[in-house]
Amino acid sequence: MKFKKIKFEKNIINLEKLSRRLAENFSSTFLGFLIIVLVLAGLVYYQYVILIQSSLATIKVKPLATQEKTYQKILDEWTKRNERFLQADFREYPDLFHPATSTSASNE
Repeated sequence: MKFKKIKFEKNIINLEKLSRRLAENFSSTFLGFLIIVLVLAGLVYYQYVILIQSSLATIKVKPLATQEKTYQKILDEWTKRNERFLQADFREYPDLFHPATSTSASNE
């Protein structure tokens, strides 16, 4: 099998002509590239925002089934913890930063 030899000189000349033509028609080139970029941005937006929102709308959520005994145990534990928390508010703790003043006052 024979392969064609690529002639880089011819391709470079074509690229030079293309770049000159694009530079001469700057406004139309700019508008063309702008339209291409807007189309690509629209496709990305459609892919990552609109399709995600439509797929989230079709997800069906199964209602949460609770077990009464477990729920009651958790509720009892929370009430016990809440009672202990409220009782801690009324405790008197010793003064750790000035122990001499608090102990001397209690000794006399």
